[in-house]
Amino acid sequence: MSQVLTDVNSPELKSTRATRNFPLSLTTCLVLVVGFVAHLPFVIPQFTWLWNTDHYSFFPLAIVAFAWLVWQRLRDRNVTIVEQLSRQTLGYFVFNLCLIGLASIAGSTWLGWVSFLFFLWTMAHYVLDSESIKDIRGAFLVLLLIIPLPLNLDTALVIQLQKIATAQGSLLLDYFGIMHSVSGVAIRLPEKLFLIDDACSGIHSLFSALTTMLVYTVYRRYGIIRIVAALLQTVFWVLVANSIRVFLIVYAFTHWDAGLEYGWRHQVVGFISYVFILLMAISTDETIRYFFPPPYTDEEGEDELGRRRRRIQWFPKTTAWLNCPFSHRVSSVIMGCFLIGFIFSGVATAARSWGSSSQAGTGNFEGKLAFDLTEKDLPQEVNGWKRTGFRIINREKNDLFGANSMIWTYENNGVEAQFSIDGGYPEFHDLWFCYSSVGWSLRRSDNPQLPGSLGDKRDTVATELQLYRGSSEQAYVLYTCIDSEGHVVKPPPPAETFIRNFLNRLRSGSVLSERKDAHIVPPVIQFQTYTHTDTEFFAHERSGVRDLFSALRDAAYQQVVPAKQSSPSKITESNK
Repeated sequence: MSQVLTDVNSPELKSTRATRNFPLSLTTCLVLVVGFVAHLPFVIPQFTWLWNTDHYSFFPLAIVAFAWLVWQRLRDRNVTIVEQLSRQTLGYFVFNLCLIGLASIAGSTWLGWVSFLFFLWTMAHYVLDSESIKDIRGAFLVLLLIIPLPLNLDTALVIQLQKIATAQGSLLLDYFGIMHSVSGVAIRLPEKLFLIDDACSGIHSLFSALTTMLVYTVYRRYGIIRIVAALLQTVFWVLVANSIRVFLIVYAFTHWDAGLEYGWRHQVVGFISYVFILLMAISTDETIRYFFPPPYTDEEGEDELGRRRRRIQWFPKTTAWLNCPFSHRVSSVIMGCFLIGFIFSGVATAARSWGSSSQAGTGNFEGKLAFDLTEKDLPQEVNGWKRTGFRIINREKNDLFGANSMIWTYENNGVEAQFSIDGGYPEFHDLWFCYSSVGWSLRRSDNPQLPGSLGDKRDTVATELQLYRGSSEQAYVLYTCIDSEGHVVKPPPPAETFIRNFLNRLRSGSVLSERKDAHIVPPVIQFQTYTHTDTEFFAHERSGVRDLFSALRDAAYQQVVPAKQSSPSKITESNK
């Protein structure tokens, strides 16, 4: 049930309410509609990103669970629609406008998504009475789990989970006497290498299991301490389940050649481990309830502790001041200002999106780049380096390392180097924040001029990264970016300053938009050489890798960017 709060002493309000059947006023409806539309330029791409990201693709179910919890809490309550602007609600609206304004200025989809979810919270406080808000505020916790971790921290979390799953799975293999070795996030048997991917790290089951348990605890009206305890023990069972999962995959291969590491069998193992996590988490919660039973719960689902909380007034004077409503006339003026603010933010965001819509984003190779290459399109041998392999990798569209990669492997005196062509990107692709997101630290960065030429002989600049991870892992990276016209994209200054590192983390986590350069014609692709070793790189080894990169970069450039004078037809054919 619902009712509208009215002032019986106000004839104007009384006549207005008497003739209005719809529970919300025109002003409230306008703010709802305009606020929702203003957030659409952020909500739509964020929906797409969440759906295409495996460990957040459960978000539609989280939204459905949120709506169900709200309905379940309010269905038997005499809900009062107050449409009351208090000082507290005014603060929420101001903060909401600041969020969407910053999102529009920074071009941040992440901030826009946070602003949209906070907009729902703000409108609930404006429309509903305080008792109804207290009933549904727990449901809003579910929405927090569909906000992606900022600064690309979920990628760092994947790395940590992979390391834990690898280490614990290795301990189980040792216990059962299976000979193996561990290198990073890989388990190597004499006859096979098992790479612990994102799925086996537990990142998929972690977020979805936490969301499921949060819905469960909110439904049972747990307090904040019990909710935190339930989520922590869920994390524990995720780690246990995925360590066992890694062990079973390797054990099944050594004993039965079961092939659980790929295909439908791998999916079945993942589903069983997820069910195991939920069953153990709920079982643990029931055990905690047995030893530490919650307070008595009445027929309406509210326990004695909950009723006690309602009677407690923390800082009563401050609470009374914050909840003091403005007059009807002042509220109307303020809400009109917020309406104009949302309109302005929506128009500014739409204009920004329209202005950048013609620019190509991360996706498949396209445009003026001829990209039909095979293993033999690059030399078999370069200065003692011999080609030993070739592979093509197709990743997710929004992957930091690019949607597509063609990788040629070369070896020389036991050192392996991978030369790749990666892309496409809307602008210069800063590999430093990609490698930093997977655990690498920067020892040194530079933009050296290397021998060779790409089109214009002046454009021979490359970006050099000397990286380390842990106490032994070393990596040496060289790369150059070119746009669809074949021009070298000028790299930014070396990536050793704190400000640049921080801005890169913001961009990689979609908190800031990418930099734009009017001279770049997207899509941009990248030539890269990556060399990884467990020992220190010597100067002559880095010199050899630089020579290899220069030679392969020039050879790949000739294949990818056709000479406009000699073979103009090849450019046209590549677009078909």
